[in-house]
Amino acid sequence: MLLIKDGCLLPLGDTDWLPVPGDVLVEDDRIVAVGKDLKVPSDRCVTQIDATGKLVMPGLVNAHLHSSENLLRGLAAGLPNELWNLRVWPPLGQSFWEPRLLYLNTLIGAMEMVRGGITTVQDQDPAWHQSPYGDAATSFIHAYTDLGMRANIVTDIVDLAWHTTIPGLLQKLPADLLAQLTERQHADHMEVRSAADALALCEMAIQRWHGYAGLITVSVGPSALTRCSEEFLTQAGELARTYAVPLYVHLLETHLQRIDCQHRYGGTTADYLNSIGLLGPNTALVHATHATDADIALFAAAECTVVHSPVSNLYLGSGIMPYARMIDCGVHLALGTDGMAATGRLSMFENMKLAATLHAVTTPDYDRWPTARQILHMATCGSARSAGLEHQVGSLTPGMKADIILLDLNKLSFTPVNNLVNQIVYSENGRSVETVIINGRVVMADRKFLGIDEAALLEELQSYLPYVQSTYQAAWTASQPLFPLIDQIYRQTWRR
Repeated sequence: MLLIKDGCLLPLGDTDWLPVPGDVLVEDDRIVAVGKDLKVPSDRCVTQIDATGKLVMPGLVNAHLHSSENLLRGLAAGLPNELWNLRVWPPLGQSFWEPRLLYLNTLIGAMEMVRGGITTVQDQDPAWHQSPYGDAATSFIHAYTDLGMRANIVTDIVDLAWHTTIPGLLQKLPADLLAQLTERQHADHMEVRSAADALALCEMAIQRWHGYAGLITVSVGPSALTRCSEEFLTQAGELARTYAVPLYVHLLETHLQRIDCQHRYGGTTADYLNSIGLLGPNTALVHATHATDADIALFAAAECTVVHSPVSNLYLGSGIMPYARMIDCGVHLALGTDGMAATGRLSMFENMKLAATLHAVTTPDYDRWPTARQILHMATCGSARSAGLEHQVGSLTPGMKADIILLDLNKLSFTPVNNLVNQIVYSENGRSVETVIINGRVVMADRKFLGIDEAALLEELQSYLPYVQSTYQAAWTASQPLFPLIDQIYRQTWRR
């Protein structure tokens, strides 16, 4: 058993959200008691953590990540989404990473998140199943389980040819570029596959990894509405319902995507999703930056969750999600960082502060501005719901998984403590996170990882970096002729 003693508890969940002095008792992977002066049977072996002067709260849940970007920090900036995507994910010339590099890449991102108080992540990343290496999936998953982090793995899948997913591009492509894009090695890299193959991959991932090590769950993840066929989207929804796992999809992230969806489907995007059975309580819609009022009403009626990534949305010039209208309609909201190349660092504290302040400029009605409590709920309970984990993580409640973080209240962020919830959201940057417990196991103590040699891992990773950088440069050089074509489409769309 583990006893966290004499802390300042912020249980969250359905409590009144007032910090209270007390203890948390953990047995195996679950919280068994929360209260003052908890007693432990004398015949039980107990490890005790002195939480005096510490804030004890649920771990943060990152509802959106692309871990393949972990080594791409700073690669591209000052570009709108579609052009940034071309720079970060060039369709010509990339090669696959070997399993050890994939492991190290995933692990360093997990370490950055845990050090910032994130105990659960939804990782929408295709690298592990695109790889031709048979053990790539194992390397990817073990990066999380070796550290001890909880992860919901989203099977990020595209089943349409890359050049058909950007409206108007096919008509502009010169014959030589089109020939290159349709060569087998490039089509394989961008994962053009049949809907049947895509569904088989999703089902395999669920059967193999869902529940693994008590830390891994799986969601069905069509990449985006504009990158997937209706056949795959429809059957992906059926598969998610069959296995009772979340369905997770990018939606209406940019102005160009909104225009494209209008042309493809007519009416509202939500109408189309609803007509093919994709809206429901287990559906997580990422971004929804350009959702209309009609879309929002349907999201609320279907009890979907919308995942908000404010840093990424501004970094890529995608827009500002209509927060107030979603709250007014009762849409469930979650919060995520997005990938490293679109955010700069994997910080939920940064995203909480931006989400809390950004939306104040969208309406003069300050009664509709986000509150710190609403934002913290998004980063814990709301994000847990988007992963189908709302009954397992997100609060310090008996019966919940023991995913707990301890923050040092003697740091400047909390000096003095005037309003704890406000200061978590507006003042803290993650550096006060001292101890992290996931699934009942201490993963980080005194900001040092247990069972992980961080220095040795970083030294090993350094040996791979010249290869990673040269590979991306070669891919960008090969793909650069596509840039002016997409730039033209982007500018024409905005002029319309």
